[in-house]
Amino acid sequence: MRHWPRYAAALQRQNYVLYAERPPYTEASYRAHMARLRELVPPERLVFFDVRDGWGPLCAALGKEVPDVPFPRLNDGEAINRLAARFVREGLVRWLGVLGLLGVLVVAMLMLGGKEKGGMLGSG
Repeated sequence: MRHWPRYAAALQRQNYVLYAERPPYTEASYRAHMARLRELVPPERLVFFDVRDGWGPLCAALGKEVPDVPFPRLNDGEAINRLAARFVREGLVRWLGVLGLLGVLVVAMLMLGGKEKGGMLGSG
């Protein structure tokens, strides 16, 4: 993942050079890109694949048998919502730990400081 930002930046530069467009990209640049692929790639080597179609068209294009496992649907809306919820939950747990530890340290410092002044939390 450490190379992703440079890769994404390179793609953006390439899209600007080819289609004179910066993000967010429009349908016009998408269509121009598809036309460019049709021009550059021989038809027998070019496959347009929609992941919503599952294994069938992909395996047919690759000349492979359809596997006996479900097609992975990692980028569907429900999966993305579950992943986002997990990240939020993990972040909240981490912050709860940090704030809890900070609270314990503050209470300990107050108690120690209070004892040095002759009493608990500075009383008496």
